[in-house]
Amino acid sequence: MPDDAMLSVGSVHGRGNVYKQIYCSGVASLLQLMQGCVIPISSIILPQIQSSNSEFSITKDQGSWFASFLCLGFLTGAVVGWIQSEYFGRKKSLMIDGFIATGGILIISFTRSYPLLIFARFLCGHASGSGTVSIPIYCSEVSHPEIRGVTASFIATFYYLGYSITTVLGASLPWRLATALVAIFPTVSVILLCFCPESPVWLLRKGKDVEAMKSLLFFRGSESAAEEEKQTIMASLLWQNKDNQACGTRSAKIQQCIKRIQSPSFWKPFLIIFFMLVVLTEWSGLPLIAFYMIDILGQVGLPCDPYKFASFLAIARLIISKVSLAFLYKCRKRPLYFTSISFMILGNIIISTYDYLHKNGYFEEWGISHIEIIKWIPAFGLAMLYCSASAGYVQITYSIQGELFPSDTRALGGGAIGICDGISLFLSTKAGPSIIEILDISGFFALNAFVLLSCLIFTFFFLPETYGLHLEEIESIFLGKDDTKKNEIKGENEKQEKIMVP
Repeated sequence: MPDDAMLSVGSVHGRGNVYKQIYCSGVASLLQLMQGCVIPISSIILPQIQSSNSEFSITKDQGSWFASFLCLGFLTGAVVGWIQSEYFGRKKSLMIDGFIATGGILIISFTRSYPLLIFARFLCGHASGSGTVSIPIYCSEVSHPEIRGVTASFIATFYYLGYSITTVLGASLPWRLATALVAIFPTVSVILLCFCPESPVWLLRKGKDVEAMKSLLFFRGSESAAEEEKQTIMASLLWQNKDNQACGTRSAKIQQCIKRIQSPSFWKPFLIIFFMLVVLTEWSGLPLIAFYMIDILGQVGLPCDPYKFASFLAIARLIISKVSLAFLYKCRKRPLYFTSISFMILGNIIISTYDYLHKNGYFEEWGISHIEIIKWIPAFGLAMLYCSASAGYVQITYSIQGELFPSDTRALGGGAIGICDGISLFLSTKAGPSIIEILDISGFFALNAFVLLSCLIFTFFFLPETYGLHLEEIESIFLGKDDTKKNEIKGENEKQEKIMVP
């Protein structure tokens, strides 16, 4: 953490009230913790309820639908989350998601009906999808640029924490009790959000200047710093409102919305996030491993109990994500992202190579199959894959949508990405078991390595560096040769500075 001088909340150029920014971002990210909890529920429930001695059993095909139905809920949540976040505010949207998540989790833990089980899984996915829209936006809009690297990393850190909690609970408790305990987190999130301010950016966009100033004072700690940031945000919003004010009819407003979507400041970040998240991340094998962790660990052939090793992986990943906070705070994002994804590729290659050599009898042919350490090679590869993913890859991938989209289309962009992400996640999760059956474990992890390599090449050329930049400065990166908005924002800032000087 920075020293006291750097944390000065009374300075216009300081970071503001760091602890309040971190606290509110952490409260919002409790819903991401909920998402981390509900995703591995299928991993711990399915092996138990598909067994012959279970008091409530389902078929293998029903199990795949149970796992993937969360993705359908994620899809609807992305659509509704955009509307909630835009019209009710980031904070209220997150509170609604918390109520829905609590209901879904409790239904799963108590129902004995398969249709209700599917419906509850859908509710959990809906809350997760909606929260995925609002959480990164809220965290980025309340955080100072130099703090945003830390608060944005909460999305992945809290997800890992939730995943670890469910995995550990599932390994030590009956699945109904383990699931019921998870409902605590969205409930606590709703309660604590009552005491957090709304996003100042959203309040200013809605013309609520008094509430926005109170929010800025809460987060920035001094009136001068709050006023300066308010003027910066207002200057950015002014050019957006000029065309909107000129549009009197509904058709004109629709045309203006289409015009904004066609702007490089929208479609360029949309394409970057689309390929990084929807195409590459969801087909990198990470979601499939999360949904079917226990089954995949069994097929890899680890020389230990799959539940215990899954708990170890979850806890190790959580620790690494905590350590990575220091790097996300001090380091530029691109080098950290590239390093993280490179080790993920290596981890996949290790598992794929081991499985191929093992199943084709090469270890026996070479006379090394009896060596105990050889059996632990896939465990080492899995640990490298999971830990390196939590060292920057996941944090940066899921936080950039709150940074790259312009403020007036941030909810729209997040919702559109959420829709596409939900479809992609559903398809990859539903098709996952068939992919593993066709390619086998070695082919599956080889495919994952290829997808991640493609992601590395793509982001090397197209992912911008956002460390230390204000959201308005990030937006201007994508304008290319069209400097109209850049000049307008600069001119408005200069006007406001003259007004502020006595």
